[in-house]
Amino acid sequence: MLDEKKIRLLIVDDSFLIRKILIELLKDEKEIEIVGEAKDGEDAFLKTRSLRPDVITMDYNMPLLNGLETIKKIKAGLNYFPAILMVSANTMEGATETLECLKQGAIDFIPKPSGEVSLDIKKVQKELIEKIKIAAKAHRVDYKEVESVEKIKKDSKIGIVVIGASTGGPPVVEEIIVSMTKEIKTPILVVQHMPEHFTASLAKRLDGLSNLSVVEAAEGEELMAGKCIIARGGKHMLLNKLSDGRIVIHLDEKPLRNGFRPSIDYTMESVAGIFGDKAMGVILTGMGRDGSDGLAEMNSKGAYTITQTREEAVVDSMPRSAWEMGGVDESLGVKDIIQKIKELCY
Repeated sequence: MLDEKKIRLLIVDDSFLIRKILIELLKDEKEIEIVGEAKDGEDAFLKTRSLRPDVITMDYNMPLLNGLETIKKIKAGLNYFPAILMVSANTMEGATETLECLKQGAIDFIPKPSGEVSLDIKKVQKELIEKIKIAAKAHRVDYKEVESVEKIKKDSKIGIVVIGASTGGPPVVEEIIVSMTKEIKTPILVVQHMPEHFTASLAKRLDGLSNLSVVEAAEGEELMAGKCIIARGGKHMLLNKLSDGRIVIHLDEKPLRNGFRPSIDYTMESVAGIFGDKAMGVILTGMGRDGSDGLAEMNSKGAYTITQTREEAVVDSMPRSAWEMGGVDESLGVKDIIQKIKELCY
């Protein structure tokens, strides 16, 4: 009899080699029970229905149904929805496909280091195990009205908005940015924990969906009203104030902070140093504590600081950690975060 405390995992990939590599990587992990394998999207749907796994690792490019089509079929055809972790090619195409899957309900992704079939996937063993465990504890959220708590109104004029997100973040970031109009009077900075290619794909996707100009961060990129700048994977996003008063992006390669580069903390601390009480900081869903120190620093300078409600966050570690630091003015649902930005930045 299976240990009920174990995470029930279904591995879905059309590559026999990748399936066996994943099994090998997970074979000694006592908290994870591999309950089955599926070689295509139809097989994945049938196995999900019969085995009811807690977590699925899902390839995208498969016969019969691809990863996105499989997710949609599971959502439409079953009375429960397992946590889905995409195993994605680390390419622009793979990033674009993965973002679509995240929008449809996948929790997170693991990049394949060297493409579709790669023995280098052993390098992601630690991340794979960690993300399976996170996914098993996460919950799907439809962003409806969620009760807001401890509402505080600040009258400070906002000159910039900086948003930090990690696990579960891309769909939330998308909802916020797509809800903005070009009349917004501030720039928006977004630090979403993602590797290179994925941040470029995220910027391109949001630029196509949004009324704002959305770009991936580049050295010397100028902050302007109506522009959203996405932190580049593998680089910390800082700000420089030039002698003529213009504020521009500086990309920094200092070591990882809280396990991440880009780090939300570095960006928020940089914003706090230049904008002081004329800034708004937002921490969304995510695992870990990145952003907690940065949001507290912003708050200490008089900035308006918000976290997503823990009830609404797919993974609540980052919002909870920020609250524990004591540097948060409000906890709001996504709809209310959007409304607050519009209230103070238009």
